[in-house]
Amino acid sequence: QEHKEEMIKYYEKNITEKEFIINQKLILVYKESDKWKMLINHPDYELTLKGINLIVRDKVFTPDPKITYSSSFLLKNIPNVENKSVLDLGCGTGVLAIHCALNNAKEVLAVDNNNIALENTKFNLKKNKVENKVQVRESKIFSNVAEKFDIITANLPILDEVWEIDTSTENIVREFLTKCKEHIKEHGKVYLTWASFADISPVRNLLKELSYNYREITEEKMGFTWYVIEISF
Repeated sequence: QEHKEEMIKYYEKNITEKEFIINQKLILVYKESDKWKMLINHPDYELTLKGINLIVRDKVFTPDPKITYSSSFLLKNIPNVENKSVLDLGCGTGVLAIHCALNNAKEVLAVDNNNIALENTKFNLKKNKVENKVQVRESKIFSNVAEKFDIITANLPILDEVWEIDTSTENIVREFLTKCKEHIKEHGKVYLTWASFADISPVRNLLKELSYNYREITEEKMGFTWYVIEISF
């Protein structure tokens, strides 16, 4: 702590083509080529996103805007949730669920199939004093969800190489899009993230196959096109 500012200045001056994350007494330096690995495999560290204070546990997808823009872009485009019921599918650290609870959502359900993520979400709910406003549940996509919601958000895996999963990211998205209509209320909306480092055409083809009414919200960031796909019912 005594040398923190001195160390930060040193790294900023001398470290090129690398980035670093400060975690109290630990400064982690990583190469740009390792950035995608840092989405899941990283030490526990603190992060503040849109005023929400988080602990990001190892093996949990990080919403860190230095590494990915999907979480930030989704937070930027989620509509007014006041008095709305919201499902945060693939909750990870719980940042979306916390945002909705802090903005007076009527009901928030956060689900994930990763037990570490579920515990991480519970920890961050308590950290932000909204643990009584959000229900946390284990579920693989909609396998353990029976309710219907006004808003469903899904920040799902995009790139196969990043995730240690027993299926493809395309199959996950197909299952989500096929079943989401069973869990959305009339006039409800679904928000799905994507990015140009993975082919978006299978997603578009499926949306057309399902005859969904949707629009793409895009932004260029970090050398990629980031998408929030808004589906209206």
